[in-house]
Amino acid sequence: MTGGPGWQDQARSSAVLAFLRRQAERSPIISVCTGGLILAASGLRDGKQATTKREIVAPELSPLQRMRTEYPSIIVREASLVDEGTIITGGGVSLCIDTVLHVLRRDFGLEMATETARILEYQRAWTANLEEFPPLITARFGGPVGRDAGD
Repeated sequence: MTGGPGWQDQARSSAVLAFLRRQAERSPIISVCTGGLILAASGLRDGKQATTKREIVAPELSPLQRMRTEYPSIIVREASLVDEGTIITGGGVSLCIDTVLHVLRRDFGLEMATETARILEYQRAWTANLEEFPPLITARFGGPVGRDAGD
């Protein structure tokens, strides 16, 4: 699920929020950018960790700060992504690529993720992002990466 223009309306839509809650019972959910705020509005992150887009153009309020303020029951993390197993929240725009590469690595292995990064010509950016703005991974998956995985 992504955010972008119109995310505020989606976060107020009872149909969208009910759909997310039903989906969470059936399958994993991945949210990126301001889609994290839609997910927050659904209540699925209450008492759990999440992240969202950080950077803004003034006078916009940081979505990360909005998440902290408007959803105080969420443990808001400043990370490129937060993986708690069945729900993954990722940062904004280019960090959406990092989130997809993370899912590829987690579900299909490092070789698949590395080859995808190579084809996208994103391997240097991915490496830099992992070093400078690492993910927060609480779900274990076949090898350490990120802050809570023993690196």
